[in-house]
Amino acid sequence: MMLGLISTFVVSYQYYYEVLFLFTKPLLEIINKPHMSFIFTDLTEAFLIRIESAFILALISTLCPLFFFNLWAYLKPGLFQYEAKIFTWIVSLFILSVSLGFLFGYSKIIPLAWQFFVDFELNIDSIPYSILLEARIKDYIDLIFKFTCLIVLAFQIPCLVGIALLTSIVKIDTLIKRRRYIFFFVWVIAALVTPPDIISQVLIAIPLYIAIELGFLLFFILKDTSQSGGIGRRARFRFLSFQRWGFKSPLWYLVNKFINIDNILLEFRVT
Repeated sequence: MMLGLISTFVVSYQYYYEVLFLFTKPLLEIINKPHMSFIFTDLTEAFLIRIESAFILALISTLCPLFFFNLWAYLKPGLFQYEAKIFTWIVSLFILSVSLGFLFGYSKIIPLAWQFFVDFELNIDSIPYSILLEARIKDYIDLIFKFTCLIVLAFQIPCLVGIALLTSIVKIDTLIKRRRYIFFFVWVIAALVTPPDIISQVLIAIPLYIAIELGFLLFFILKDTSQSGGIGRRARFRFLSFQRWGFKSPLWYLVNKFINIDNILLEFRVT
């Protein structure tokens, strides 16, 4: 694992300009200037930022996947077969959620956040002063890394819900009965990790909640498959209605605009 981290760090350091471009690309795309300048205020800062950016890229691209893989390879031989299966699902969920968090945060959320902050620039001819962005490169790299980590942590919510279901810490009935509180909690998390604009909050909250709903569907499919040897009708349709628990999924109202789910449920319901 350390060998992979060091190798990735050395390669990233050699391609420092390309690595730094990856970090600055979200800001460069929204700045309406032919040339964007970053500043440094310490004599050693430009050198240290090379090391820091290369280390961050090595940490994200190498250390995280290798850590999860080595953890899985170390613990799996000592587990029973059903425990190993659950543990494999847990590790896969973590890797998937971390990857989606980084990709979605970098490509969608961070550009919107930077646009929100850059809009506070003030450069009007009618006033005798201006407020312009002169970003310090170290502060910028630290900010984008911390902000991305917050988004990744927010994307762990569906993963934690899946782990709680797989390990039977929480029953599926309990989560579904309290679905409205989960929906509210997701919006609170989205508000905490994004700038105070509704678009960024929607882009975080909606995918998170859809991921949780899909986790419920996956749990029903796995449970139904293990009991009957195939994906039964109940697993396919209870995901959209959950009428036994007295509260319909928000996805139910969306899908029901195009498909009359109630008639389908009456036809295929299994008592």
